[in-house]
Order: sequence, then structure tokens, then C-alpha cells
Amino acid sequence: MLRFFDGFETKSYATWTTHSIGGGGPSISSQGRFGGSALSIYSATVSNVVGSQSCWTVGFALQSSNQSTQSAFMVLVDGSTTQIQLEFSTSGSDLLVRNGNGTILGTVATSGDLNVWHYYELQVVFSATVGSVILKRDGATLLTLTNVNTISSANASADTLSFTTGFGCTVLVDDIYMCDTSETINNTFLGDC
Repeated sequence: MLRFFDGFETKSYATWTTHSIGGGGPSISSQGRFGGSALSIYSATVSNVVGSQSCWTVGFALQSSNQSTQSAFMVLVDGSTTQIQLEFSTSGSDLLVRNGNGTILGTVATSGDLNVWHYYELQVVFSATVGSVILKRDGATLLTLTNVNTISSANASADTLSFTTGFGCTVLVDDIYMCDTSETINNTFLGDC
């Protein structure tokens, strides 16, 4: 079931429940993917509590100004505990999927991604032993992981979506959706929105 979406065309991020400012902050940019608005995040974190689910499919467009200084850019959280995060490696040449315990679950080589919009989709089934992760970029499957530990809390679920940046890095985020598996429609990858 489609549980959440935001394209920032209202020119507001007021629907996001947490704005944790770490030297910078979020703002609305007029540099959205197709001439509209996007969320601009500089050295900050924005979060939205969406409800606890054992499987989430998340889609979002992302443009990053600097991948080499950035850590996580998208995080699925249970309460205050990170379950899964997407991040660029410190060299900026790899995209990493990491669990909240710090274990790298998968790596994908990337290049030429600075200041370019890409549409990412991530599907996670939360489990300590039989978790799974599917990562797509621009419709192509980059990574499929099965039987991996996708939790670090006591719960096999996540309830919060966060976007974040490292110091000195700006990311633009646009066209976000989140689906769970509670219904028979809109319960998996929706594709680029």
C-alpha cells in the first residue's frame, strides 16, 4: 500500500516530523528534477515517521554535490536505531548498503554521479537471519541480497525514513514514495515517479 509520497511541489518540508540541524539545514530548492521543487539538505538530517512495517519499498530521486565526504544519505530507522542505510564510500566510487551494526551488506561501483539526478529504489525485508535487500537505480537492479541481517534493534521492522548528509555536502531529494506490503496493490516497486 502506498503509505507516503512527497514531491515538494508545495515548496514545504513541513510534513517531515524531525529536522535535526547539524551545521546546515534543509531548504526547498527550485532545482527539482523536472523544473519543480526539491528538498535540499546541507549537513543535516530530515526524518519522517511513517509507521512500523516489516517490509518497506522506498523510491526517491537523488542528486549529490560531493560523494567522497558523504556517509549515509538514506536511512531506515526503528525508533532511534538505524536498521539499513545507503551511503557512498569515502572514495565516492562505490554505493554501499550497510546495516545498523555497521556491516556492509553489499557494494556497487558507481561513477560520474556528481550533480546528476538518479532515481533509486530500495526494498528491504527486515530480519536478523533471512532479511533481503533489492537496490535499483534508474530502473535497473544493481544489487539483490538474501539471507542477510537487516536489523540492529530488537524489532524486525522500521518506522522512520531519514535523508541525511555529511559535512560539506549538499543533496537534493525529490519524488519520494514508500510502500508496505499490507495491501495487494502498490506494495512493491512503483518505478520512477
